[in-house]
Amino acid sequence: MPSMPFRFLLLWSFAIAPFVFAAGVAGDFFQHTEMKLGRDADRQERADGVQRIAGSSVPADLAGSWDMRGRLDAGVTYLVTGKVRGADADGAPARVRVLMRFGSGVELTGLSGQTAATLFDRTIGEETEFAGHIRFNPARPFFGVLALGVGDGVGVELHDVTIKPDTPPWAIIPTKAEKFLLINDVPVKGNSLRAGVIAIPPGARQAHVKLTYGPTEILSTAFVRANLSGSGAKGFSVARDIVAPDRAFFWRDGDDRDHWITFDIVNPSTRPGDRFRASVKGAGLAGWFGFDFEVVEGAVNAPPANSPRHRPPHRLALPASPTLSLDLTAVEWDETGYKDGRPAWRTRPSHGYTQSGNGETGAYLPWAEQNQPGESVHSLQTDSAGRPYVRLHTRALDTPIDLGNGRVLPHQASMLTGQMLDEWCHRRGIYSAQLLLPDRRGAWSAFWAVGRRTSTRATLWPPEIDFLESFNGAYGADYRPDSTSAGQHAGAHGSVRREIADGFHAEAADLGFSPELNFFTQIHHYATLIEDEWVTHFRDGVEFFRHRNITDPSDGNDDWDFYPIINVAVKTGKDAAYDEGSGDLRWYGLQYYAPDSGYSLAPHTESPPYKNRELLPRPKL
Repeated sequence: MPSMPFRFLLLWSFAIAPFVFAAGVAGDFFQHTEMKLGRDADRQERADGVQRIAGSSVPADLAGSWDMRGRLDAGVTYLVTGKVRGADADGAPARVRVLMRFGSGVELTGLSGQTAATLFDRTIGEETEFAGHIRFNPARPFFGVLALGVGDGVGVELHDVTIKPDTPPWAIIPTKAEKFLLINDVPVKGNSLRAGVIAIPPGARQAHVKLTYGPTEILSTAFVRANLSGSGAKGFSVARDIVAPDRAFFWRDGDDRDHWITFDIVNPSTRPGDRFRASVKGAGLAGWFGFDFEVVEGAVNAPPANSPRHRPPHRLALPASPTLSLDLTAVEWDETGYKDGRPAWRTRPSHGYTQSGNGETGAYLPWAEQNQPGESVHSLQTDSAGRPYVRLHTRALDTPIDLGNGRVLPHQASMLTGQMLDEWCHRRGIYSAQLLLPDRRGAWSAFWAVGRRTSTRATLWPPEIDFLESFNGAYGADYRPDSTSAGQHAGAHGSVRREIADGFHAEAADLGFSPELNFFTQIHHYATLIEDEWVTHFRDGVEFFRHRNITDPSDGNDDWDFYPIINVAVKTGKDAAYDEGSGDLRWYGLQYYAPDSGYSLAPHTESPPYKNRELLPRPKL
């Protein structure tokens, strides 16, 4: 929906400020429509296109908003930009905390169960530019400003604000719910059955079905495998009469959107009305998709003469020498990120010692081991073949750590981050690591990267790229020795608000990798290539998952980069023993390859199952 011209002011002091929307839709709406007032705001004036609201109490929390239903379109993403400053009664700069919000109520806050999406939240003095995106949700239709703790005679001025439709980087890839299939040209939502039947002729020995990737462009890898169901069958014994194809069907960038899948009918039926049910399920889509085949007199069921085009995975060829390679015999760490004044690997997240937002039950507190003697959280070790590695150790603590405010954590987690190591921080290129992962339930290991402000080394989240995650049942799901994940978390840089997570979780054997592959007993090579257009994840040099790069900033700011992280979180029941198998990660290597280092991509033409490319010899555990 186009932008709207308007000027307005939210104040305590009645200072005037412009609020301008680009032309297109009912420009005089904001000029002539009263704001709905909330919090301490109790009066307003409108004159010469300016809205004025004020409150009688000091300090005051002022809210003014408009109901945008019917003016902004549901599901459309809008860019809000402008300039804001605090000002006293004489127009001099003043410090004010200002929030630009869309809320479910006129107060634009969490009062009385209201919800809000914040575009801008900062304590400011001098004039400050802001930019933020919002996907309009009619459940939060009120748009406006919330000013907190406004002092006597102090107001807030907004200048040159615009609202216009826009596509930020994170809105390029459809959400998981939007990744549906068309089955023989009939749209089917995830976790549902196709309406109608797919007709096959009497006596058919094969049943063919066309699967079409729903979104118009393939921007994120997806795959399915076929399954059979005894439900809904008539005249067929699925277990005896039907054989589903035993392979994965991929949609990768550049592929045709159609796939034809064929089921073999071992014992055909000539009786019209006999039927059987099948489904497909995999990763990168919105769940499972079901469909029924039925014997119909005169039916035609055949694939096209020319098969749709689907490319093989990429094979990553690395140059002989990386741009950077970590010396594992000389790794230093400290919780500050500095060791004797030198930048070092940091042993905790930048925001503290816990990741409570993930529901983790482990603390990143190296000193906990000192207070409760045990093995070191981080240590330099050598394996049975003489290879150096860094061990990241997790365990159940003898006594849970009480962090106050009801936070009691019973487990020790382990983390090393490169936040302060400038040479390891980049926006583009390849991050590569050799790892042996823990197998203990609840030992959630990861190799990933988070954004930071290059000039200050301050963390920016989002963005985040997960090169590898091994959840090990952290969210309750079963897992196998070849379970593996990768993904991106995107939104406005540093907003601490994720707009989308685009990820991919699968068992490697289902994707064509060796059934002998075991991430818990073998050392494997994990790499991610970050390019302008694409982020490509590899397992042992073979493409595992690829999606459009959605991590760039929406405001064009180039003062940022990624820093790498390797960690083992703990996420399990607080009373869980957390003692089976191993909770430790062995880190055998880290490399970075710059964009001009000479790597290349080529088709991986090996037929599955692929050779197990573990790094030998296999270590003794």
